[in-house]
Amino acid sequence: MSPAKTALLVAIVTAAFTVESAIGFGATVITVSLGALVASIASVLPAYIPVNMALSGYLFVRYRRDVAWRVLAARIAPFVAIGMPVGFWAGATIPERVGVRLFGGFVIALAISEAAARLRAREHDGAQRDASATEPSWRTWARDVFAMTACGVLFGMYGTGGPLAVWSVSHHARDPGVFRATLAALWFVLNAIVLARFAIDHKITQSTLTLTATFVPALVVGTVLGEWLHRAVPAKTFRTVVFALLFVVGSVLVAR
Repeated sequence: MSPAKTALLVAIVTAAFTVESAIGFGATVITVSLGALVASIASVLPAYIPVNMALSGYLFVRYRRDVAWRVLAARIAPFVAIGMPVGFWAGATIPERVGVRLFGGFVIALAISEAAARLRAREHDGAQRDASATEPSWRTWARDVFAMTACGVLFGMYGTGGPLAVWSVSHHARDPGVFRATLAALWFVLNAIVLARFAIDHKITQSTLTLTATFVPALVVGTVLGEWLHRAVPAKTFRTVVFALLFVVGSVLVAR
């Protein structure tokens, strides 16, 4: 990879870490989406995942008291565990070009879904309704089963299932701090599994470790900026920016 491409990739990762440090998600999907325009996902992920795991570990350890453990154990972990083996198989079977376009379409759908949700909120005078308290229990379970199983599949394929996890966890964790800490715990465990898989498949090489070291300054800068932004700016502002960016990125990937 040329120095210019490496510098661009580091800038992308810095922005991604800033977003995730601030709101609890977005780093991997931004890195995968934008990084695919610079290098192949297969070459970026083995270098990126160890550093992202460090970020998740930091947020998890520092804010462990905010983790919604019951939601994590009952609504998330079992279904992600079902989906990940399917994702590992699909990632090895589906050609990367096809997979990237499918992923781009998924990101677009997610961004549109988020925009629609915000419009509905405005129609109700901006009130944040607790959907989980008004919809039948079977619907909340069906939502979580679908979202977290699909999250596991996407994480197995690309190391990112964040958007669906965010969609599901946001119904259980309204407080931004609880939301961020719960997702950090999930990302830490999933990243550890993906990293172990990379090691077994001999995808951790000298070149990926060199790129990992290059990402360390991005981790430090992104974490510091993200922590400051988490305290200074409402989370919903960042979510709007993130999903707007994802819509553009998804469009580029589909047309690529």
